Amino acid sequence: MGEIKDWTCCGTSAVHNVSHLAAIALPIDNLVAYRDEGFTNVVIPCVSCFQRFKVADYEMKRDPEIRKRVEEVIGTSYGGEVEILHPLSVLSSDTLLERIQAETRRDLSELSIACYYGCLLVRSPKTMNLDEAEYPVLMDEILQAAGVNTLDWSYKTDCCGAAFSLTETDVVFCISMWCYLSFLREQSDRRIQVEGLLE
Repeated sequence: MGEIKDWTCCGTSAVHNVSHLAAIALPIDNLVAYRDEGFTNVVIPCVSCFQRFKVADYEMKRDPEIRKRVEEVIGTSYGGEVEILHPLSVLSSDTLLERIQAETRRDLSELSIACYYGCLLVRSPKTMNLDEAEYPVLMDEILQAAGVNTLDWSYKTDCCGAAFSLTETDVVFCISMWCYLSFLREQSDRRIQVEGLLE
C-alpha cells in the first residue's frame, strides 16, 4: 500500500463539462503512474474521483478512437492493468466482513442507521460495476457485520444535486433537504453516506 508521487487531480465534475478528452486522460494518466510503480489495484474513497476513474477506464476499453487520442495526450499506452476499487468493495469482501464481525467489541445492535449511497457511486451500472444500482447493499452489509441495524430506506440512491451546488443552489438545497427529511422520517439514529451535500 502506498501513495503515488506526483499524482494529478482527476478533474471530477469540472473537467468533463469542458473537455471529454481531458476528462478521460487525467484519470488514465494516474492509472499509468500506478501501473508503472507496480500497483495492480487502486482504492479511491472519493466518490467523484472513483466515478471519473471508472468512466475513463470504461471509455478506454470501449472506444478505440478515444483510447488512441488519450494515449497520444499522455504519451504512453494503457491497457487496463490497474483495478479500480472503492473502500466499500474492499471492506465488503467475505474475508473482511468476517473479520469485522469477529473484531467488533461493542454491542451496536441498538443503533439504527440509514445508509446513503447517492447517485454517483452505483450509476451507471455498466460503468461503475460496484453494487446493485437501484438498491445497493455493500455499506449495509459492512455495518450489519459490526452488529448495526440498517434501515430499509428507499432514498439511499437519490441524487443530492451536488453537481449544481454552485449554479443552482436553491434547487440543490431543496433536493438535499428532501433526502434529509426522509431520513428523519425513518427515525434513524444516524446517517452514513459516501457522497454528496447532505452534511
